[in-house]
Amino acid sequence: MQTKLAVQFRKSRTTVTAFERLKLCKRCGAYSVLFDNSCKSCGARDKFIPVTEYASALNRILPWAEAFGAIALVLLAVVFADTLAQMAAAAAGGAVLLFLLFLLRKTYKPYAESNRLHKLLVDHTPEILRGLRADLQEALEDMEADKPKEAYEKLREIGHFLRGDSIKARKVVCLNRFFIRKDMDLELEQLIPASFSEPFVLYLWEAVKVNKRLVRRGVLDYVLAYRYHIASMPHGKDILALIAGAAVRMKSYVKMYPYFIVDYLDELPKERFHRLCMLMAATPAEERTILYDKCKELARSRYGFDPDFQNMF
Repeated sequence: MQTKLAVQFRKSRTTVTAFERLKLCKRCGAYSVLFDNSCKSCGARDKFIPVTEYASALNRILPWAEAFGAIALVLLAVVFADTLAQMAAAAAGGAVLLFLLFLLRKTYKPYAESNRLHKLLVDHTPEILRGLRADLQEALEDMEADKPKEAYEKLREIGHFLRGDSIKARKVVCLNRFFIRKDMDLELEQLIPASFSEPFVLYLWEAVKVNKRLVRRGVLDYVLAYRYHIASMPHGKDILALIAGAAVRMKSYVKMYPYFIVDYLDELPKERFHRLCMLMAATPAEERTILYDKCKELARSRYGFDPDFQNMF
């Protein structure tokens, strides 16, 4: 059995969209999402710029190119005019054209810039994929070199773009090498695989122990889908009871998963059960399920003399 490691993750960048994590080498055009400032493709150092910065540069240059193109057309029209009247008409028409171009650019500038960025990302998709594969190879080399922290930090960045089960499984392998603490910036829903995975369930168990807020609908749906697989694992019942207790945190989850929660009422800690009873007591009669009856019954049999439960139902 491998020794667990106490690690502190590098702080992940906070971005509105995933593409903001992309950076481009100004020398060779290679893409990367990793933290290293050295380009693995050409060896250049400190030549990376964020793709948004590159797009902003294009947005500064291209409108001027469009304007100069329009001016050139107007000048050609004036030069090739046969009479003064034609020259005046060409100049007047050109002035109107340039004015309209200026108004359109000012009105639609945000949309034009967004469209250029989208076109840039689409046109550069092969280069972006090539860069992500190079980043992934670097992470795999870290795993082979028994550097799980470095590998995970790279896989975490790559995972914003490549979201297949193979990436998720490798992240879980790394995470299962660490002591999981509450102060860590932990993933869970992003790691849910398409099929049953015991390593994922073991990580889920450790992660939810320290942070019940990680349990969201996707996690609950996964646990429900594979609850019998989980139950057959060592400590399987403890894992299921922990998830049921975490579901009590949200009223909406209690309403969505009552038949799952009711199976683990006996295993719920007192504070979790107390919260659940408060939710049940406030439930209108027409919305009550078997969960209400079981909570009422258990509250009276186990906590009948506890003042926290007096006159609750």
